[in-house]
Amino acid sequence: SLLVGGGSGLSRLVLIESGRLTTLDGLRLVNGGRLSVAAGSDATYATGHAGGLLHAGAGSGIELRAARPEDGSFDRLEVDGALLLDGASFFLDMTGAPPAQLGDSYDFFDWGTRSGSFAELVLPALPPGLRWDTSRLYIDGVLSVGAVPEPGSWALLLAGGVALTRRLRARR
Repeated sequence: SLLVGGGSGLSRLVLIESGRLTTLDGLRLVNGGRLSVAAGSDATYATGHAGGLLHAGAGSGIELRAARPEDGSFDRLEVDGALLLDGASFFLDMTGAPPAQLGDSYDFFDWGTRSGSFAELVLPALPPGLRWDTSRLYIDGVLSVGAVPEPGSWALLLAGGVALTRRLRARR
């Protein structure tokens, strides 16, 4: 087994360019422990592999970088076994990358099984009118960029709900 973190300050384990770490009893990230995926040589982005269990506990984090999804310019983390998210944070770095655009979709994670969720998503700010769509993050590891719903759409939805409620009450 491998334990990262738990001391004072930040302890970082970096999986470089298709780096693979397999432990029989699992990899545990605890308070102050971070798992990063990084490229070496001429590559900019990489895929890291963790075999077996990856337990990301409270106060720990997973760090990935991204630019443009259409050309694969983003890091990925593949966990061959179980990914247990137990109070960890997800840190996404897009420093120096062009701004994200509507419809961008990043497949950051793959896992054998997953339980839990991130305690915090530390994501870069998006241009006005856009938002991070996390609806698929815990299903298939995908984070995408969607549009902020128009206030008029919300008003219509609310008005429809009020009208439906009144109609149901009138029937009674």
